[in-house]
Amino acid sequence: MSQDFLAALSHALGNRSVITDKADHAPYLKEWRNRFTGAARAVLLPETVEQVAKIMRLCREYRVPVTPQGGNTGLVGGQIPDMSGEGVILSLNRMNKIRDISAPDKAIIAEAGVTVQTVQEAAEAVGLNFPFSIASEGSAQIGGVLSTNAGGLNAVKHGTAEGLAYGVEAVLPDGEIYRGLNMLKKNNQGFDVKRLFLGSEGGFGIITAAALKLVRAPRSRLTFMIALPRLEDSVSVLEAVEAAFVDCLEEFELIPAIGVEFVTKHKGLRPPFADLPPYMILVRVGSGFSEALLRETAEKTLIELSETGLIADAVIAQNQAQAKELRMLREYMSECQKYEGASLKHDVSVPVSRTPDLIKQAREAAEKIIPGARPVPFGHLGDGNIHLNFSVPKGGDDGVFLARESELNDAVFEIVHKLGGSFSAEHGIGRLRRETLAQYGDPTANALRIKLKETLDPNNMLNPGKTLPI
Repeated sequence: MSQDFLAALSHALGNRSVITDKADHAPYLKEWRNRFTGAARAVLLPETVEQVAKIMRLCREYRVPVTPQGGNTGLVGGQIPDMSGEGVILSLNRMNKIRDISAPDKAIIAEAGVTVQTVQEAAEAVGLNFPFSIASEGSAQIGGVLSTNAGGLNAVKHGTAEGLAYGVEAVLPDGEIYRGLNMLKKNNQGFDVKRLFLGSEGGFGIITAAALKLVRAPRSRLTFMIALPRLEDSVSVLEAVEAAFVDCLEEFELIPAIGVEFVTKHKGLRPPFADLPPYMILVRVGSGFSEALLRETAEKTLIELSETGLIADAVIAQNQAQAKELRMLREYMSECQKYEGASLKHDVSVPVSRTPDLIKQAREAAEKIIPGARPVPFGHLGDGNIHLNFSVPKGGDDGVFLARESELNDAVFEIVHKLGGSFSAEHGIGRLRRETLAQYGDPTANALRIKLKETLDPNNMLNPGKTLPI
């Protein structure tokens, strides 16, 4: 049966699109942190939506599980198959065309394998902006971004990825094609079917293309860094910046001193302040007005915040090179944590007003469980999404540290739950957080998810073992 199946695939796709050599599977079988690994009968590389439909029909006929995979930048293992080797990986890498772009409609239609950066560049070529940015945008693909409903740096202004999708094209588990591409701002023809695929991590269907929202590019941007002596004042600083710049705020990112120390040590960047405060906030604003006006507003706001004692200092980028250097302090945070040994990471969100409570309580809990653990909380303070990370104690043993993961997770998620938050802000569920979803997810919502899966994919062929509660 296995040989018949592979022969049928080769006939449908052509031999170059069916990779059966195990040595060539390696890049598809582990994620970049080496936390999840898997095995597969074959890696499939379709080039059209019709080929994806053929794959799904054949896999249904032969009862072969399918793991969709985009740029393989996910952090919860949703793109990696299990170790059984029974299934196939369906990579969207070759579905990488821009099908259409319309400046008057402020929209672009991109296939699932197009990277975020490519969409950004295509938008810029017609004087527009794709208002979505993540650290992995050079390799993260549109299909994966939408199927995980990624967040990113600009969510404080533009929301998560699902809010930027006018429509999608997707292939269902039975091989039927949902052709929902449109460039319409208003389309109220009953239940919005595309939302079945946004954030479902490939469990209900495989996104093959999307119509995405574009916006006018700001005429000017300004980046500055704030020195924050007291974490509890961060929300007041956010309110002041939002009031000063109204709807111009694009990024409001929390950075701890230890994170800057990691980045300056391993990347050779300069620290933004001679004496690092406990926390810093990276701010970027964009406007249709002049940079001079943005700079004047920033200077006035920062002086007022300094006079009230809410901030200790601030640095305003004088040019694009300085702005890039400030933003790289944030961008390299995750990478440089790897160089400091093992780390335990949590992608959580709480109401913005409760972010200081979250960080304070999590630090205290971690110190009790793993004395000497180094907290590295950073991220999207502007929308309440904190990457609540902890590095191994200095000079500590990685294995001993990682052995306490379950205990630390329980403590962190209990704090998040009590603060009215979510244990998964933007990374999704994947393989990593299924048990957590069963514990903290709303029981009715979990039951609905399971009913939808049983209806659309009764044989549990599409990305099995992911997303749904155990």
